[in-house]
Amino acid sequence: MDASDWITGVCCSVIASLVGAASTLTIRKSWLMEEVSEQPSSYQALNLEDIHPHEEYIETNFEEGSIHGDNSNGSPLVEIECGDDEGQGRCLGCPQSHTDSPVQGDNTIPLLGEFPPSCCCCAASILGCCHCCTLARILRFTGMLGISLLCPPLVLVAMEYATPSILAPFSGLNLVWVIVFSKSLVGEEPSFAQKVASTLIVTGEVTVAIFGDHNNEGDATRASVEASYREGPFIAYFLSSAVYVALITLWIRSPTTIRSLRRFAWGTSGGAISGMAQCFVKDSLIVVSTFKKGPSISIPWYLPLFILLAIGLSLGGLLLNTATMKRYDATFSQAVSVGSYVVSTSLMSAAHYHTFEHLDSIANLVMYPIGLFILMLGVAILVQGSGSSNPSWAYSEDVDDPNHELLREGADLAIAEVNELFVYGEHPTIETDDQ
Repeated sequence: MDASDWITGVCCSVIASLVGAASTLTIRKSWLMEEVSEQPSSYQALNLEDIHPHEEYIETNFEEGSIHGDNSNGSPLVEIECGDDEGQGRCLGCPQSHTDSPVQGDNTIPLLGEFPPSCCCCAASILGCCHCCTLARILRFTGMLGISLLCPPLVLVAMEYATPSILAPFSGLNLVWVIVFSKSLVGEEPSFAQKVASTLIVTGEVTVAIFGDHNNEGDATRASVEASYREGPFIAYFLSSAVYVALITLWIRSPTTIRSLRRFAWGTSGGAISGMAQCFVKDSLIVVSTFKKGPSISIPWYLPLFILLAIGLSLGGLLLNTATMKRYDATFSQAVSVGSYVVSTSLMSAAHYHTFEHLDSIANLVMYPIGLFILMLGVAILVQGSGSSNPSWAYSEDVDDPNHELLREGADLAIAEVNELFVYGEHPTIETDDQ
């Protein structure tokens, strides 16, 4: 191949990384849009001076034990309304171009977060005047199509024109693009720890690609594929993978799971399952290639099963990655997913394709495990650090945490009740222990 062929392969790899990063950020953006659109129609901030530490009621400067709608005691309440304009079928505050946030001081508690959402609140609109949720779903579907349909052909074309050792430095570009464009496109700025961890993951990924097994299994036959599924190490890999999937499912579902462990389970779930699919993809291609040797060769019964497993596991990994991006920022989701994918694929290759037997030099035998260690170190830093850099009004981190869910439900209920009292002018008396 001449120089132009290498350039073609590199360009395809760069384009694939851009498509993957754009799809990842699009999915994350769709979840953030949907989260904001589901917020209640009002934002209230209560003054700490109105909340007495030993009394279970809110007292204003009017008569004791009552709540009035007049806001003459300072600024205990700030409202941003989104409702029907006298039955005309449109929202007054939807979409909201700009809303001034209340001044947050030492004596102010926001019920929902530091600042009110600056977009529409269509979840509270009875007439459905906004289309935030519809647009969010369209964006999410577009991102999933980009990852599942556009990236694989570009990667295959790149492999046709360039060797893995040439493409290795570009394998981590997806994560680099996510870090570079996360703030401008999604509004989430990666922290310093996330940047360091992502750098370690990319370094480990490139090290594994350079010093790993470059054997393409060109001499593999249908008989060797069938025999490989009866080998003990490969059976042990699949059994251990099944146990791991069951374990992370338990960590995700259990209400007693600690925060960092749940974050680890969500982040690694998609990559681990996608890594399991690679053996079925590779073996399906090997079996299909045997058809070229003679037209009389019949289709084995397990080929459709391999194809279904490859599609099912890849789709399952994509859905889990999408669900992870609902809960955590794009940098964390992409970095941990890439790390778990590389580890899962490396373990599968070692058990199924005998990777370590194909490592000829001492440098390969030393640097390949070191690359995996560096990669896992980056994943560990991300898991221990913050998994989300969202504004506090976006309920995106640990949304499965029962304490988080109770806090959200309690805040939404309190806001709905206070909003009803002040908007409709009702003045019920609140019982206290002193009465």
